Amino acid sequence: MCGLFAVVTVALLKFDKVHSIQVARKATITPTITQAGKEMATTQSFTLTKEMREKVVDQLTVMAVEKHAKKLAASLGKINDEFWRRHCEAVDAVLQIDRARWPELIQAGVLSATSVMTPKAEGKSCPIQFYRASYNDTRGEALEKIRRLVVLSVPFAPVMDHLNYDNSRTLEVRFKSRSGSVPRLSGMEALPESSGIITRARKIQADLAAVFEAALEFHQQAADVLNSCRTSRQLLDLFPEAAKLLPQPVKRNTDLAPAELVSSVRGMLKTGVPDLEA
Repeated sequence: MCGLFAVVTVALLKFDKVHSIQVARKATITPTITQAGKEMATTQSFTLTKEMREKVVDQLTVMAVEKHAKKLAASLGKINDEFWRRHCEAVDAVLQIDRARWPELIQAGVLSATSVMTPKAEGKSCPIQFYRASYNDTRGEALEKIRRLVVLSVPFAPVMDHLNYDNSRTLEVRFKSRSGSVPRLSGMEALPESSGIITRARKIQADLAAVFEAALEFHQQAADVLNSCRTSRQLLDLFPEAAKLLPQPVKRNTDLAPAELVSSVRGMLKTGVPDLEA
């Protein structure tokens, strides 16, 4: 445990030149006193509760992986747009109707339409799933909590625009048309392997899985650091970046009551409150 007071090692992620996520070498975080830390240094130290520690660790974990959200969202956006581009081309080939007329025909009920589609590999009955939650062991439960923490965080909202988190157990690809409703074709959700979309979706799945694994490792290490500190002062000295995330104690008004008020209360205590009217 002593090592925790010297260095905080965390698992960081890097995308390589072919956009694969690898767990990078562990880095050392050198505490630096921030403005928030300086302000905290002037306040009275307080005891850290379990709830405080857990909340800070969760915040730190999201901060550690949020840099990957933009790249993942962009990758999902590309296969989303590719899906709808190919679908619209297929509609053109079948209907041979000017696209400018699609909205009026859809509104009139002549054409069935859709703007959201959950794709699946051709010949498969299940949608493209990025994972299905498993609670078979302690690590599985811990990993599921991290998945939920990451995918429901604000930085990962653009990623979730292209995914469906179903009952907190499965994460599925969900394509959304950026141009609104378009004519629907039977079997449009089935994607052949040759389309390339399935392959690219699996690559994104692997990247996201690497983010979850690294987030779990970071979360466990950060928890060790926070659990080694009993007070806010200890955390500030050891890990100021985490200390600034702690809730600040409410300042109480310590001004003494006016002398006149004190004298009045003491007087009534001695003589009693005024008599009731008859």
